[in-house]
Amino acid sequence: MYRAALEGALEDRDVSERERSILSSLATQLEFSPEVATRLEAEMAG
Repeated sequence: MYRAALEGALEDRDVSERERSILSSLATQLEFSPEVATRLEAEMAG
């Protein structure tokens, strides 16, 4: 679920403030640490 949201946010290579807020909320709901969310974003950004 998080990866799908992250893919959508990274489509234009620029994560907007709104997208960042959504990703942050989703990470919290999924009980991801900030480090895990950052690592996933780095992996998917290439």
